Amino acid sequence: MTDRRRALLRRGVGQDLESYVTVGVAVMVSLLDLFGVVEPSVVSAATLGILALISFNLLNGRRQTRQTEVILARLTRAIRASWSMDQVVTAADRAGDLEFDRARDIRLVGVTLSRTVRTHLPALTRCLAAGGTVRVVVIDPDSGAEQEAARRSGLPDDAEVYRHRLRPTLDLLHHLAALSEARGRIQVRMIRYVPSFGLMMVDPESPGGVARVEIYSHRPGVSEPTLTLTAERDPRWFQHFLTEFHHVWERARPLPAFSGQDHR
Repeated sequence: MTDRRRALLRRGVGQDLESYVTVGVAVMVSLLDLFGVVEPSVVSAATLGILALISFNLLNGRRQTRQTEVILARLTRAIRASWSMDQVVTAADRAGDLEFDRARDIRLVGVTLSRTVRTHLPALTRCLAAGGTVRVVVIDPDSGAEQEAARRSGLPDDAEVYRHRLRPTLDLLHHLAALSEARGRIQVRMIRYVPSFGLMMVDPESPGGVARVEIYSHRPGVSEPTLTLTAERDPRWFQHFLTEFHHVWERARPLPAFSGQDHR
């Protein structure tokens, strides 16, 4: 135990002792007055002394309260000065994997999701094999969205790049849908615009839901800033992005090749 903690402990014990003594003296004076043991003048003087002691303790308590408020204010400023968004937002390639082991509901939104589906193919397979649901939203390559994606990335003449990225994604999703051991449902829909963010959600309707939001940049080949949210720790913004998923999903076009898989 440090000297400072010992001093604080002694001060606390001393204050408690003062309170007990004050109460004891007050009770004793009341009894003496009740049984007429001492003169009224003595009782009055003792009462004034007790009131003075109580007032002193109150003033001392207020002073300590003010000191505590000052210390807390300084601590708050220190925490704010040391806090940084760099501790919250990570790079997409450094963001820790979400907990897929027991996932029964996986939802993905993105432009082509070529890297995401390829990276997490084993997790998607396990989810479907366990009877879970995988929902995927990507851009519609026949809607002009690929041209919008190219312009956004500063590559207005390379819209075909996004078509090439989308093909292996769809191939892998077809592979997942055709797996004989898959007991779950895979549903794929397309949107006619470029989403403003990428989204990966794991069991979002459960208390343990987790979401990863990837904020798209306007330059090709850069690592996207990524924010990880949980339903328990970040209920407001987790619900915000869950609502965003529902909004995108309900307005997306079901892919005909997955019409047998999409029951909604």
